[in-house]
Amino acid sequence: QANGGFTDGEQGLGQPVPAAGLSAGVVKAGAFKQGILTALIGGTFTAQWTIWSTLASHLHPLSPYVMIFYFHVGELVFIVPVVLVYGRLTGQISTARELLAAMRSFTQRQLALACLAGLLIGVGYFCYFMNLTAVPRPVAFGIGSASAMVSMLWGLLYFGEYTGAPPKKRALLVAALCFYPVAVALMALSM
Repeated sequence: QANGGFTDGEQGLGQPVPAAGLSAGVVKAGAFKQGILTALIGGTFTAQWTIWSTLASHLHPLSPYVMIFYFHVGELVFIVPVVLVYGRLTGQISTARELLAAMRSFTQRQLALACLAGLLIGVGYFCYFMNLTAVPRPVAFGIGSASAMVSMLWGLLYFGEYTGAPPKKRALLVAALCFYPVAVALMALSM
């Protein structure tokens, strides 16, 4: 049990990996607290972004090309620090050197699939930003935000990701499937 008290069969997706010297209970409590804070801060920021970007689009409309440029620059600037902070919290990859080493260990198939996913995401965002003039921004944001719910439903209904899941995880899924559409609808109505 060299990996913090979990056996290889016990440690699965969604379970925290204890950092050196910390018990599994301490890590789970920290992950729960971090999850609550992330949800509150992220939800507040997302709601504010919708309001401010809608206001900005009415006062000074930007070209879709300018918006997608700044969107991707923002992703480029923030994605690596976010991954590293998350890695530090979970006891996984926490330095840029470790991240680069992990990326270098990918097979050619993994790299090709990751590049294809990135290309498809880029094309999807391009279409999203080009379409902002046809649909009000809060409505477009609501439609785009629904993708997480679609992913949850695919995982539940098609891939069977929650088969055998503990009741607490199923309750969290039900809560997410109830709260998420309400939140998206409220953001869409904020126009």
